[in-house]
Amino acid sequence: KMGSASDMAIQIGRFYSQLGPGRHGQLLLGANTRPMDQFALSLEQEISNELSAKFYFQTSALDKIGSDNRFMSLHRFELSNSSWYVALSEALTYTRDTQGIDLVYLNPFIFYHLEQLNGPDLLGNTIGTLEIGYKWNTNHIYSEILIDDVQFDNEVKGDLEPNEVGGLLGYEYAGDSYYLSIEGVALTNRTYKTPNPSEWFLHRNMPIGYELGSDVGRLNVLSRYYLREKWHVDTEIDLIWQGEGHFLKAWDAPWENDTITIETGYSEAFPTGIVEKSVILSAEVMRHWNRERWISLGVSYKSINNVDHFQDEKDSGLKFHLSASWTLEYKAIFEQ
Repeated sequence: KMGSASDMAIQIGRFYSQLGPGRHGQLLLGANTRPMDQFALSLEQEISNELSAKFYFQTSALDKIGSDNRFMSLHRFELSNSSWYVALSEALTYTRDTQGIDLVYLNPFIFYHLEQLNGPDLLGNTIGTLEIGYKWNTNHIYSEILIDDVQFDNEVKGDLEPNEVGGLLGYEYAGDSYYLSIEGVALTNRTYKTPNPSEWFLHRNMPIGYELGSDVGRLNVLSRYYLREKWHVDTEIDLIWQGEGHFLKAWDAPWENDTITIETGYSEAFPTGIVEKSVILSAEVMRHWNRERWISLGVSYKSINNVDHFQDEKDSGLKFHLSASWTLEYKAIFEQ
């Protein structure tokens, strides 16, 4: 702590990071991202009794691809009060063949994309997000907008590349014994990617951003009813539309084909190609004592159409699960 109105935290080591409001995943730095070796700094300052500001910075070492050393830098600025918050974030993945971290990207206050434009030789993949949230009574609405690459010009064939963007929109309601959440996500084809695979938003073959990757749409509805203080029942509907441009598909550039011109233009459906469509219905009962001690029993039914993007290929199945978490604690007091 630095006085009564400021807090600062520094973390160094291998640890999980997460940014964003999503319940089933975040667009820029997701909850399912594998832990990275990194340095992180956060600083929070009360501007007034109603308003506070928070700045966050991290720089991380990603897994190597061949001889390429891979890194990520990220910074975020947030303004909030008791009812709303707005946050702007920018992340950059970059590759260096024989050298380590670029010192320029250790500066937490520069804009990575502008630094790349000024150059020279500062290649990398920059992504920005805007988060907005608002709470009233026991309601909460939130959103996250992601911009990877947007084309403004229309002068050469490369400008026909479709926009790589994403969006997340959610709503939550909490009653005395009831909770409801509705969340929708859409991410276009090639989001998180560049022609250079070592710049993709991947760490140990897991997406750094949204857990399902790109070229995907999702609608999730969760309802929770509390039977008693420590018992609750969840019912959930999960609808997923996965296009052929899934996260691990190699980069392609069909707008560069000879049959495509500036005059004909180029566009893609969303999601692209033969869409794999999944419907997941689930129910679960849980008994919890605290965050580390709980036990749950659930059942889910999953139906998939166009499995692995083969037209009319179908699959379905029923699953049961039993899950538990129980921490062991022991305390001893020694007295003379």
